[in-house]
Amino acid sequence: MDIKGRSTRGTTPSERFLRRRVRPRRASRRVFLVALRWMGAVTGLAILVAAGFWTAAAAGRAPELAVSRILVEGNERLADGEILETLGLHPGSNILSLELETLKQQMLASTWVKDVELARVLPATLTLKVVERVPLGIAVVKQLYLIDGDGIFLDEMGPGYRELTLPLVRGFVDERGETIPGRHELAGRVLSALAAHDRLESAVSEIDLSEGAESIRILLRRPEVTFIVGEADFMPRLAELVPLSEEIRDRFPSVDAVDLRFQGRVYLQLGPPELLESDIPELEEPVAAGGR
Repeated sequence: MDIKGRSTRGTTPSERFLRRRVRPRRASRRVFLVALRWMGAVTGLAILVAAGFWTAAAAGRAPELAVSRILVEGNERLADGEILETLGLHPGSNILSLELETLKQQMLASTWVKDVELARVLPATLTLKVVERVPLGIAVVKQLYLIDGDGIFLDEMGPGYRELTLPLVRGFVDERGETIPGRHELAGRVLSALAAHDRLESAVSEIDLSEGAESIRILLRRPEVTFIVGEADFMPRLAELVPLSEEIRDRFPSVDAVDLRFQGRVYLQLGPPELLESDIPELEEPVAAGGR
């Protein structure tokens, strides 16, 4: 009975022993294959990385990729030589290794450069599109400086800029000679507003900011009439009254300034009346030099 019952199970002790021995071998074989594939993938990746480094190194030494031409657009005040000096490129610089953002920041360090766009044109050309700042006035400090619409001092006024006809701007420093905070920006805003109106820009001779944004004095070239305005709405009022400046001067020869700071009203500040030659009294006797 015992022998019959064991035979119905269909296996012998030796067979069960063989099955237990085979299963671990299959599992270990799969682990080995996975490990082999993983090592192959790592090896392939290492080869690709090494190839990339080798290619990059080879490209860095390639003479055909050395910068041989620099094309500059948009520069009027900055000479090409100044731009090359600002870039500081070494002879034989590889075009692929150039840090364009670094070069851009070097260019922006120049007061004349408002913006610049750099690009590579393979194999060996670097292009620059420069946006220069435009001088709108002449700031009067200890020296004379060109100033733009952002209130940036661009360069000291010199013979090289004699062709510029720009208004003088005063009132940047206080009694102690220290720069007043925000005064550069105020000058830039006033100059930008005037530059947007061609007739007003050419008519203005001087701008005095000594009393701040609420009391800006603007002197015309001809006739020499001074307008006092506030920054808030000075452009519409100037555009309305400046064409009448000749009439104002004719009717009020002693006018010192036309005050436009009050909405809907115009006030004239009158100086002492001008003496005519016929009004000057004559001396009864000439006074001799060295007389009593």
